[in-house]
Amino acid sequence: MLCTHGAVGGLDLLASASDAAPFDGVRVRTTKGPKSLVQSWMPEAQQREILAAVGPHLVFAGTPREAARAFPTLLNVAVSVALSVGTRTDVSVELYADHAAELTRHEIEAWGPVGRYSWRIENRPSADNPQTSAVVPYSILRTVSRLTLSPPLIA
Repeated sequence: MLCTHGAVGGLDLLASASDAAPFDGVRVRTTKGPKSLVQSWMPEAQQREILAAVGPHLVFAGTPREAARAFPTLLNVAVSVALSVGTRTDVSVELYADHAAELTRHEIEAWGPVGRYSWRIENRPSADNPQTSAVVPYSILRTVSRLTLSPPLIA
């Protein structure tokens, strides 16, 4: 499988460690501003709760598959992490709303026989498409340039 790393780094490390031995656990914790998390399928009471929450408020907890179904445009990082570690490891996903979140934050933790890994990523949204991170188009260009063996043309 070939995919770009998008807004998350470290996927190669996760894949390599997972190849050596399955992880005991992997967790992806994403925090975003509340307005971006309100979904049309949510009952009005849940929407109000998310928008009114003080401090970090858990909006979702589940698997990457469940996350992709519930938030198809918001949790692609969780799916990328899950694809990196493969099917031998369960990945848990938590999504938080926080009014104090100036940037989208992804905290990734993985632990198992090969080691313990954790990192935090905070991306600025794309000015052209706030649903994604500003770095994503450059990630795609880099992947394509490696496939075609030509340097990316970035203006």
